[in-house]
Amino acid sequence: MSSLASVCLHPQCDPSFPIRVGFLSAHNYLDLTQWSGTLFYMQQALVQNGLQVTHLGTPKVYPTWQRKLLGYREKLKSVLVPPPFYPPIRRQWLNQVEKQICEAGCNFIVAPIASQEISLLNTSVPIVYLSDSTAKLFCQEHLYTHVPGQQSQLDRATLDKIELFEAIALTKAVHLIYPSQWAAQSAIEDYSVAPSKVSVIPFGANLEHPPSTSEVLQNRHTHSLVPCRLLFIGVDWQRKGGDVAFQTLLELLHRNINAELVVVGSVPPPHIRHEKLTVIPHLDKNCPQHRHRLNQLLQHSHFLLLPSRAECYGIALCEAGAFGLPVLTTDVGGISTIVRNGQNGYLLPLSACGLDYADRLVQILADPAHYQQLVVGARTEYDQRLNWNCWADSVQRLLLSLENRCVSSRASL
Repeated sequence: MSSLASVCLHPQCDPSFPIRVGFLSAHNYLDLTQWSGTLFYMQQALVQNGLQVTHLGTPKVYPTWQRKLLGYREKLKSVLVPPPFYPPIRRQWLNQVEKQICEAGCNFIVAPIASQEISLLNTSVPIVYLSDSTAKLFCQEHLYTHVPGQQSQLDRATLDKIELFEAIALTKAVHLIYPSQWAAQSAIEDYSVAPSKVSVIPFGANLEHPPSTSEVLQNRHTHSLVPCRLLFIGVDWQRKGGDVAFQTLLELLHRNINAELVVVGSVPPPHIRHEKLTVIPHLDKNCPQHRHRLNQLLQHSHFLLLPSRAECYGIALCEAGAFGLPVLTTDVGGISTIVRNGQNGYLLPLSACGLDYADRLVQILADPAHYQQLVVGARTEYDQRLNWNCWADSVQRLLLSLENRCVSSRASL
């Protein structure tokens, strides 16, 4: 764990004592489609690491058909009657959460991306807040990635409310956990949070059954680099840098390099078409067949190409590491916490174009030994940092340390 706040266990603090955690989020954290599945794997990792976790709120697991039906209904409702930023029914929901907290006897509330809920929650139980960004960074990213001429989903008044909820939540929380130094630094500089109150713990790869290290290295060692298979994963074509990825493919082909690009999760604009381009518009991680297909793409591709224009973190980058897949991406947002130049891939500046990405790819392809080093480095980064077991272990040690401080504080009264 890279931490701005050191985690030191008190001699009297028993690491085997089960911490009782209430898990709270604004999203349905039992649904793998919510927040790329991160919340699901987050709470699962805490349970598997021995913490007693109480699911706060009303998370549900919906079958695929029902989830789609609910999604269509919400879209229709939002068109006919735009929903308020904070519906009145949410107060009733919070009352239920407060009752659950009392009944469960929680030592802590672990609340990822729940700044609005935290700001209105009435409880004396210490809150640990998690997010991949701050409201300040979110608002900046929203303004940066907004397409001119299109109506913004968030007006200035709404963005101001988001900022207000965030400021209250960061004040109420006893500790803040971010997956990147970029986000942690914003909490310190933009919200005057004490560095001792902030920890940096990278999120892991959202994989139920990751391949073994030996399996990955053996598979990569026998792979031919011809054709060069590039993989692009992202729902937002513009924000993920889809145009740059396509330009990279064209540049490689122009240099007579046999290359292919597979796009997963988005549909490029109509003019983006090529026989070497394959588009898979959607893969549902809740569907085993779809998850298997995505794993196959990660396993058989040679590079994850993700020239993002803006990015808070990038779980897909962690998943690439599990498959020993080197990454070429942009040095924006929290990505530099995941990708280390020359270790598991390369970071290019935001100004880099398809020509620049092609140059880097050509250099790597010309040196197969270097490519194998990147493969080993990618899997090593996953094994040592970018998995949920490492994350949960660091969070548990942090909670034990915080609990010890609470006990010591009460004893001194």
